[in-house]
Amino acid sequence: EEPMLLLGSAPYQDIVRLMCRGLSLPIDVAKHMTKFLQIKHVEKNHISVVRASSTRGDYPLSSVLGNEEGTWWISVEGSMESGQGEEYLEFSLSPNGTARRCSFVGLSIPPLPHGPLSVRRFRIDWSYDGNEWTE
Repeated sequence: EEPMLLLGSAPYQDIVRLMCRGLSLPIDVAKHMTKFLQIKHVEKNHISVVRASSTRGDYPLSSVLGNEEGTWWISVEGSMESGQGEEYLEFSLSPNGTARRCSFVGLSIPPLPHGPLSVRRFRIDWSYDGNEWTE
């Protein structure tokens, strides 16, 4: 099976062919080197919650990764003054910080009266190093 490479990059076979023809590498060496360009899928057991912008503290942050419908994360009261502001949860998708491929994100909003009454927009930002973020 061909490894999954970064979206928008050259196909696996083209990279192998380039290494064989352009660099005169044996095919087994070219295939082995190309695997280092692979972006692996996220493994569920590697996902963790790193931090939250604020929390009311009803449940541990790790509860957002569980399947319990009666647990959730809620930001601290007053954090969205006049219904404006930003709250976030930060997740790690690999234990050693390497890039991972994420195919989907699920979101479950608690029922009223616990659910967010003012949230109208959601977004996903990403970072390789946890310092510089891309929206």
